Amino acid sequence: MDSINRIPDEILKEIFIYVTDLDYDYIDIFQVRLVNKRFCKIATPLRVRHWSDYGYYSPIYTSPSRTTFNRFALELLRHPELRLQVKSVQIDWLRSDDGKETPRHLIRPENLALLARAAEETLPDLASTTDLCDQIRQGSDDGITVLVLAWTTNLTSLDLTIPSDSRLKVGKDYLMLVLYFTKQLALRFVSDDPKSTLPLPMEKLHTSIFRYWNFDREIHVAHLSPFLHFPNLKSLNTLRIGDNRGRDFSYVAGFTENHYSMPFPERTSSLESIFLDDPTLSNAGFSSLLHACKNLKVFDLQFASALGTWSSTMLARALGEHASSLEEVSLSLQDDEDSQWVPDSADTDELPECYRELKRLKRAGIPMKHLLQREDENDSTTTKLNPGRLPESLEHLTIFHSDLRFVRVQSESFPDMFKGVILDTFESDRKEALVGDWARGRLEKLKTVDFSDALSDDPMVEEIRRVKDLAKERGVEFILGKSIR
Repeated sequence: MDSINRIPDEILKEIFIYVTDLDYDYIDIFQVRLVNKRFCKIATPLRVRHWSDYGYYSPIYTSPSRTTFNRFALELLRHPELRLQVKSVQIDWLRSDDGKETPRHLIRPENLALLARAAEETLPDLASTTDLCDQIRQGSDDGITVLVLAWTTNLTSLDLTIPSDSRLKVGKDYLMLVLYFTKQLALRFVSDDPKSTLPLPMEKLHTSIFRYWNFDREIHVAHLSPFLHFPNLKSLNTLRIGDNRGRDFSYVAGFTENHYSMPFPERTSSLESIFLDDPTLSNAGFSSLLHACKNLKVFDLQFASALGTWSSTMLARALGEHASSLEEVSLSLQDDEDSQWVPDSADTDELPECYRELKRLKRAGIPMKHLLQREDENDSTTTKLNPGRLPESLEHLTIFHSDLRFVRVQSESFPDMFKGVILDTFESDRKEALVGDWARGRLEKLKTVDFSDALSDDPMVEEIRRVKDLAKERGVEFILGKSIR
C-alpha cells in the first residue's frame, strides 16, 4: 500500500481512467473511492465518465445502487465541472411516462423544474420552438437526454435505443427531441457560417450505436442520416434499420421528412466502420449508406430475419467503391427461398469476384458458396474450392454456411433425426471445406481459417485431424466449432 501511495496523482488518475474504461462499469470506481481520502478525491470526478441503463431499469430488474438518468442529469447540473468528464452514454430505454412503465424513481418536481430552466438557458432556440422544457418538467427521458448531450461536449460514444412509438397527444404529433436535436447539430456542422470557438455537442462523437426497440418493425434509416454529417464519427452500429423497401415515410408514426432527415453525404462522411445487424434496407438504401463514406475500412452485414430479394451486383459495386480502403468485410447473408441475394444478370455474379479487388483486405467473413466454383456448369460434382477469389493481403478468413450451421446445431441436439439424406445434401460442401487447400499459393499471409459457424471439431474424425495438422504445418490455424455433446 505504501508503494501505491507514492504514485503521483497524475499517474493514479490515468490508472483509474483505465479501470473505468475497461468494462464501462462505474461501480468499480465507486469501490476505488472507498480506499482513502486521496483516492476518493482523484476518483470522484470519474464516476460520471460512463453512464448506462442497459439491463438495469427494465420492469424485471432494477438496482437501487444505479444512478437513474434524471439523477445523472441533476448531478451534472449541480456539478458543472463534471460535464466534460462524460465520455459515453448508453440509453436502452427512453421512458416517456410518469413512472408507470418502469420502476425508476422520478426526482422531485422542483428538481425537474431546475433542469427545465437549465435547458432554457443552454438551448434557448430549441426551448422556444419545441416542448423541450415541458417534457423535462414531466420527467421525460427524451427531453433530459437532449440537455445532457448539450452539456457533455467531450462525449465520444452514444448508444441509443429508439422507442417503438412517438409521443402522441390529441390532434398533434410531438417530436422525438433527441433526433430533432441531432439534425439541428448536423445542420450547423455542414453550414458555411463561421464556426463556434467552443466545441458543439457531439462534435467529438466517435461511435454511434443505433437500435430500434421493436423487433417486429424497423427504424427508418433517415433517422440516422444526420449522424453521417458529424465531423468525427468513425463507427456506426445499427440494429433493425430499414427504408420501407424504398417507399415513403408515411408509415412512421409522427414523422415528417423535415423533422429528422437530411440528404446522405456523397463520399464525404468521416465514417470508417459500419455494422448492420438485421437490416431491412432496399438496394438503394444499402448503396446510399456505403456511398456516403469517404474512407470505409470495416463493413459488417449480419442478415437474420429480413425477407425479400436483394441485388448482389449492387453490393459488389458498393464495396468496390472502397477497394482501396476496406480492411475488414463480413457478410453473414441469409440465402434461402425467403431471403435471396441474386445478380442483376444471370451470366455473372460480381459479388464472389469482388473480394480479390479489395487489395488491403486483412479479415473477411463470407458465405462458402462465394468460394465454390463449378468447373462444368452442367455437373455439380465438379464444384471445387477457389481461394483465388481472395486477395493476397488476407490474414484471417471466416466462412459462413447457414445450412450446415442449422444441420450442425440440430444434429447435436437431435442426432437420430439428422442422418442419411439430410446430411448427404450438404456432404459435398462439408468435404470441400475440409479438403480445400487454404494455405498454399497466393494466400501467403493467411493465418486463420474459421469454419466454426458450420462444422464442429471432432478429434475422432480422421479427416478433421488431417486437415488441421496440414494447416498447422503451413502456419495456418483451422478453427472448428466446439461440440455441445
